[in-house]
Amino acid sequence: MAAFSRLKGKTVDVAVLGDTMEITQFSGKIIDCMRRAGVLLNFSRPLGGPSARGVLVGVKADAPPEFKQAADAFIAILQQTVDGGVGNWEFDKLVAGGAAMVSNDKGAEPNPPLRIWIGSK
Repeated sequence: MAAFSRLKGKTVDVAVLGDTMEITQFSGKIIDCMRRAGVLLNFSRPLGGPSARGVLVGVKADAPPEFKQAADAFIAILQQTVDGGVGNWEFDKLVAGGAAMVSNDKGAEPNPPLRIWIGSK
């Protein structure tokens, strides 16, 4: 939760890729931490299409500093706790396309500068 505290009231895109119990439980813990920190989510669960191993974090090059700092802190925390499979990714390559189950928190902004994809380990 500490990694996201500076993003209270800000929006983050989160995509969960896959529907195994492991992915569901792991993504649920991350999403719970974000929500407790007051982060607004654009949440998607792509149907078919892309896949990912681990957690991919993309930040727009021109993102405000608080988004870059939150991303760096989040990656550091996960690397210490889940032992790898976590890292930076090119923001523009984290695009699912196609059909997806999507939900947006009330007040969430479209196209935020931080995207997180959560897949299998």
